[in-house]
Amino acid sequence: MAKLSDKLYLEASHAHYLRNIPKLLRSCDTAEVNRLIQIVERKDTEIEALKLHIKELEAKA
Repeated sequence: MAKLSDKLYLEASHAHYLRNIPKLLRSCDTAEVNRLIQIVERKDTEIEALKLHIKELEAKA
């Protein structure tokens, strides 16, 4: 079964990315901005997949 700390870590990671991207964007060129956006989108996808996996594990428990 997934631990509550795992869920909290996922939520904190997501919030961390969203909070820090605007700071980075101020000093970046367009190519760098696009690269950062792709990273965030990839991380969002990873987080959603992990959340789904946690739900599946909880359902089995």
